[in-house]
Amino acid sequence: MAMVEMRIAGIVVDPGSEAWIVVLADRENEHYMPIWIGPVEAQAIVRKLRNKQPDRPLTHDLMYNLLETAGARVLRVEIHNLEDNTYFAHVVMGMDTGSVNVDSRPSDAMALAVRAGAGIFVAEEILLQAHSENLKKDIQAGERGESGEWDGWSELLANLPDDAFGKYKM
Repeated sequence: MAMVEMRIAGIVVDPGSEAWIVVLADRENEHYMPIWIGPVEAQAIVRKLRNKQPDRPLTHDLMYNLLETAGARVLRVEIHNLEDNTYFAHVVMGMDTGSVNVDSRPSDAMALAVRAGAGIFVAEEILLQAHSENLKKDIQAGERGESGEWDGWSELLANLPDDAFGKYKM
């Protein structure tokens, strides 16, 4: 199965449902993939991306610390399947005996990946199903903030038509 490396391009709150959305983008900004996630996972990802350390380890920090202490390494995350509007992922772990795939929700897998500095990959056929041409055009036409990153996620998502992501809203 062909995999495409992605990056976390943004995390926003859907103004209609107040659900969190992580938007993945490929390196060339040709394909974008939104995934609706829970608030705990969103905060875990945002905290790590902003290098904000809590006083004590939170759940994803604990998971990462346990794996690291046991000698396991998070090699990458693979979002490999889409069934009934639900994405499925594996955390690919490196161990002394080889690598293993551990079933995971994409949100938990991404929270571990940002802690480990591991890549996030999406199966090409899943990416093509989830890709939104309208999202791509709007992002490419959008303004860039001081960091060079596009900063119009909230406005863009608030103004998208209901069918912008096809039938794969999560």
